[in-house]
Amino acid sequence: MINIIKQAVVLCDKRYLDDYIIQSLGSARSPKPMAEKKERTSSLPEILRREEIRILQKAAITCKTTRQAAVFLGISQPSVVRKYKQYGIT
Repeated sequence: MINIIKQAVVLCDKRYLDDYIIQSLGSARSPKPMAEKKERTSSLPEILRREEIRILQKAAITCKTTRQAAVFLGISQPSVVRKYKQYGIT
């Protein structure tokens, strides 16, 4: 968890990170029923995959080009193209 947060700090624009933290804290503070917690069967790789897709979709909407998306995400432009193709993001 600490490594994920450290990487998010390095990769994210401050204003987006602040919004994400505020949103996450808001949802973390709301109590969830125990039954809902037990039903959660997603593995860490599945959760990370869904989160990666969500972030890539946000980059695709926010940025006009894959070069801009690469800067936004803090990864190379070819990686953006590969990930868009992998997840079917246009």
